[in-house]
Amino acid sequence: EHENSLRTVSEDAETEVRNFKKSIIKYYLSKGYAGALFIETALLRGSGGGGGAGAAMTGLGDASKLLGRHGVLDAVPLPSAIEGDDGALDLVEALMTRFRLEFTNAESEWAQNRKHACVDVVKGGGLRHVIPPNFAYVHVEANASKGGLLHVVEDVEEWPQSFALEVYGGVCGHDPNRWHAHATAERRAAARGAPPTQALLATAANLRSSFSRFDWVEATKES
Repeated sequence: EHENSLRTVSEDAETEVRNFKKSIIKYYLSKGYAGALFIETALLRGSGGGGGAGAAMTGLGDASKLLGRHGVLDAVPLPSAIEGDDGALDLVEALMTRFRLEFTNAESEWAQNRKHACVDVVKGGGLRHVIPPNFAYVHVEANASKGGLLHVVEDVEEWPQSFALEVYGGVCGHDPNRWHAHATAERRAAARGAPPTQALLATAANLRSSFSRFDWVEATKES
């Protein structure tokens, strides 16, 4: 079943996502990381008329006309520590502080919904309690511990798909451009209808194998 974002999935699906998050956190911990950062970038681009970009921003119009890629939740590993000017920093705190700053300053100071620039998502409350359906947004959450932060995207045509990954890369000491370049290459390949490369298929197979003992779905099948 196609869903543009996690905001529109059923409560049962929300529960499954939470279980997968727990599995992914355990997987990354087993690899020596401090857990996982979860990122959802839901850019609902309109097809014109009542379901255009304005509908994605305001929740108005025919939701059936909103177009976008299938809802995707990115999960990236959190390093155990990062070095700051005063020594080792708490990575989760550093990330959330940077995201709050970047979300607040991301779009024009004349944006209509400044109060939605950075919204705290309460743990256990879920997205349905902080944002209506068919809004465009970015949601980040570290280790599924506090609910995370959400930014309502007003200009979906200008918002970079890799924005949150670039912020993550900048805080963790990676080259932020790697995320932008990857996203661009991914879109071009998809537009051409190109099949996955052998290297990508091999990476996916290795990941599937190493993750299997943490997969809550597989554990349910075995019980």
